[in-house]
Amino acid sequence: MEPERKGIKVLSSENAELFLQRIESYKADAATLLKLFENKIESKDEEDVLDFRPSFLVNFDQKTFYSLFPEPASFEEYVPRDWKGTYEDFTGLIPKIEKYWVNKDGENLFEL
Repeated sequence: MEPERKGIKVLSSENAELFLQRIESYKADAATLLKLFENKIESKDEEDVLDFRPSFLVNFDQKTFYSLFPEPASFEEYVPRDWKGTYEDFTGLIPKIEKYWVNKDGENLFEL
């Protein structure tokens, strides 16, 4: 088990703050992600570009977990009992300013 998950079998509203503190060093804002993504596109490494696709969206207020994880693992099955877990495209729920895969000209970099 990863140290960030130690003692946290299922992420929930009760333990989210602890988990978020543990992963603080991995945090990046949308501008940083866009720059990293653009650099990866310029390197012409198509395989690594896929690593930048959003995988999860967690809404603690609505107790909803969305997954777009590209592997066969079904993370949406591991949500707390009173939550809804679903595998679907959630990118329309993300505020425009946070869509790091859309550049300043409005181009979706996944579609180029």
